[in-house]
Amino acid sequence: DTTVDPLPSFLANVTQEARREFFQIVSNENSTKADIKAAIATWATTNNVSDEVSAFETELKDKIAEHKANVTEAIGELQAAFNELSAIEEDESLTRAQTFEQIKAKLDTYSEQLKALLFATKPTDLAEARMVDPAVAR
Repeated sequence: DTTVDPLPSFLANVTQEARREFFQIVSNENSTKADIKAAIATWATTNNVSDEVSAFETELKDKIAEHKANVTEAIGELQAAFNELSAIEEDESLTRAQTFEQIKAKLDTYSEQLKALLFATKPTDLAEARMVDPAVAR
């Protein structure tokens, strides 16, 4: 699971004023990422939530690393998956329903990252492509 809660949990342990200060720090578009990180560290110390902020940052780094690994793996699987789906789409012995069922069965075995990459391979105007070739199902 690579989702991140919308608000860091450590914000529940600080005052409303401290939350405002935090959001001012992270929303400053003129600060570098390093400056923001340093300001958050100072803010965390001031508000006695340094451990919680560190734990949050570690969890976030781990989730980002996991996501990168999943995407890298999906990129390695993309060509084979694209070829599998293309073969189903191009199989003229299948009905449209069979084509849809087989593609869905294949997609169900793929990671979310691989599905997203495959989605990017769809024709840009799918409706037009279906008029020319009704087998275009994805």
